[in-house]
Amino acid sequence: LFEVEAKTEQTLSDKGASFIVVGTTTNQSLFSEKSAYALPELSEQGHLVKSIDVDGNSGLLIAGGSPVATLWAVYEFGYQNGVRYLLQSDIYPETPKEFTLTGYDVKLEPDLQTRGFRLGGTYPDSFISWNAAQCKSLIAQLAKLKFTHIEVRVEPWHPFIHYEIEGVAKQTGLLWKADTFPIDPSHPGSTAFKGADQLQNTDFAGLETYKERLAAGQQYLKTLITAAHEAGMTIGVTLDPLESTPEFREVLEGSFVSNGPPLTTGFPYELRLNHDGYPWYKPDFEKLARTQLQAYADTYPELDVLTVQLPETFVNPAEVKRALKELQAYTDDLDDIPVAEIVKPISTRAQQDASKLPGDTLLAIAFYNRLFRTGPLAEFKEFPRLQFAGIRPVWGPYVADLLPKSNSAVVAEASPWTGSNQPEELTAPAAPALLECSLHLNNLSVIAMSTTRWLAEEVKAMEKGTWKGVVLDMGTPAEHVPTAHFLSRVAFDAAVTPEEAHEAYFSTVTQNSSSTDRMWLAFGHMEAGTKLLEQQASGFVSPSSGRDMLTAPFKSQWDLPGEWEEIKEQFTASMTELYRSHDQVKTPGRKELYYYAKRSEAVLSYLTCVEELHAAAEAEKEEDLELTSEHLYTALEALYDAIDTLNDVARNPSDLGTIALLNQYAYAPLLEEVERIEAALEEAE
Repeated sequence: LFEVEAKTEQTLSDKGASFIVVGTTTNQSLFSEKSAYALPELSEQGHLVKSIDVDGNSGLLIAGGSPVATLWAVYEFGYQNGVRYLLQSDIYPETPKEFTLTGYDVKLEPDLQTRGFRLGGTYPDSFISWNAAQCKSLIAQLAKLKFTHIEVRVEPWHPFIHYEIEGVAKQTGLLWKADTFPIDPSHPGSTAFKGADQLQNTDFAGLETYKERLAAGQQYLKTLITAAHEAGMTIGVTLDPLESTPEFREVLEGSFVSNGPPLTTGFPYELRLNHDGYPWYKPDFEKLARTQLQAYADTYPELDVLTVQLPETFVNPAEVKRALKELQAYTDDLDDIPVAEIVKPISTRAQQDASKLPGDTLLAIAFYNRLFRTGPLAEFKEFPRLQFAGIRPVWGPYVADLLPKSNSAVVAEASPWTGSNQPEELTAPAAPALLECSLHLNNLSVIAMSTTRWLAEEVKAMEKGTWKGVVLDMGTPAEHVPTAHFLSRVAFDAAVTPEEAHEAYFSTVTQNSSSTDRMWLAFGHMEAGTKLLEQQASGFVSPSSGRDMLTAPFKSQWDLPGEWEEIKEQFTASMTELYRSHDQVKTPGRKELYYYAKRSEAVLSYLTCVEELHAAAEAEKEEDLELTSEHLYTALEALYDAIDTLNDVARNPSDLGTIALLNQYAYAPLLEEVERIEAALEEAE
């Protein structure tokens, strides 16, 4: 940073020299009260950068309450001198400040003890496409942003554990909700894959057998665990232990194979449980949950946390009454619960959502209490710390005595602008709790999203209660890097605003005040457009729809969202400001701005594609095949442009996964629709 040569010593040999002291408060020989370098009290996560003067010599203390906090103090010294830590690299100021040891007086203590980041995932645009080395580099960058925890979302089809039930062995070991994503050289964006014939996580390339993928998967997850611990972080996995894979159907009565959306090959990717008669009291499923949880604990003994995802299920009254009676043995708080409300037979999603006291949470908590308090896992002493996600907020006041382990915690879930746990209604559970924020909603990462302002409101609402921290679930990094930066600052200073964090971040990235201001406007428009889309068309570009992701609206003559023009205007304004900002910058940060600008351009092309598909549907409804064909070709061209634009700036596996998903779930099906209409035209002629 300063090109200053310094000599490193365990003790200061030259008493007349300027000095920097780096260490941990536990080093009493260095930081005792009688020492010239005496420190103020620091918590385990507290750290400081402080100028001192000893006998007329300028000095600097860089210290923390633990080794990892000392590391953060070193990174804070860099931050105070203009270094900014991105998820993929660092950006240094073009012209560093003048080197000095005076003027520093920074002492930081966290308001949010846990700053978590989710890896893993479901689709190719998620972090499950990143190989272990890439994840390790990402974890190192997160350490610079003072994150403390890594959470890995694991799915039943992932190749991370092996188990057997009733003589049936697990044989499914895949990464995504489909078996392959082939790369067609004639499709847009194919050059980003450098000649590869299919999308792959390179750690699993060429592995054909389950045994090979299992070995690679276990090595993959163990590498992530080691990387997190080396960075001073804890690490855990999140799973639903009641989901499995198709081979177990014959030994799990009441289950069915979910083929999910219409995938390329129709691969049956998971085994789910029937909504009517969810088997909360069937021993086979207790065995399934116990087996999977213990498999993770046994295979990965260094895991710090196991997070159990509770499913949303329909209920029957008899089981709810039974669960309530079981749980009343642990607390008197449930004695006044209106039984008539929670035992209502619920068999539709609308009834479940309308229920004031949905019984599915009670059933799930009772199930896991049986498993961990009195069941086969009760005596398992080396089990990781337990967390429970998916507990409906209405049950928050009751959970303290209902969680099965004394060190258990709750993971509340929030998505920007819709669903439960919004800022105006956020209430802390009666137990230690984390708030997991799903920043990318249900949409594929082709839609540029900004959620920093929303996250700021959530963090503000967390100031009271039992909240211990935040876990960011980005899905894919994309435009969320500034949001991660904001969390890294507001976690230590609740007064930091999104605009202040933006100014601090982009002032180094752009080295241009006008460009920084334009970036604030650009992300504001982006967030406004994102909010409108989420509120009016949740899952607008959802990969969970498979090959119907784009064409389903065309086939069903789906209407455009009510504020479509406003949505387009917001994303257009965002793109305009991003390009203006980019054009003003000549420093290395220009590349970062170009990435954002090109991605915003892809959004508009995709919106054009959707608009033209809507027009094509209207034309086909009127039996005007020529006009239908015209609109479909325009839609195809717009989609080609969107994917090709993403190809221009693809820089990580999530970007490649986005291109592969768009080709397989959007471009190929749209091409088929074009060919179908062309065939109809020829037949009509």
